[in-house]
Amino acid sequence: MTPTLESLGIDRLSVAKRITLVQQIWDGIAAETDELPLSEAQPDDVVPWEQVKAETRARLVRVRTVTAGLSAAAERRLKRLIARSERGKLTPKELADYQALAEEVQRIDAATAEALVGLMR
Repeated sequence: MTPTLESLGIDRLSVAKRITLVQQIWDGIAAETDELPLSEAQPDDVVPWEQVKAETRARLVRVRTVTAGLSAAAERRLKRLIARSERGKLTPKELADYQALAEEVQRIDAATAEALVGLMR
């Protein structure tokens, strides 16, 4: 039987501890890259882990910042959907809700940026 997040207790770890665990797993895999050559389907120009990590953290900061513009109910819903997404448990309806909320966050973000540009003029 393949271990699951639940059977290993990973789902009960805090987000910070899960991120640390993923980093440790990734570092272990990266140390053994010679054993796993790229297949024909994988490009040679992969994005470095540090860049992926930095972009993900930046997106998280933007989501946390921009959610202040959502209604309290929408913010709670988005946070629940993010948590379910991290566990890989989104239903098709939840995925559609998540995408709609993400689009709303983008609209708010664009409006905020536009307002900031207006203030700078």
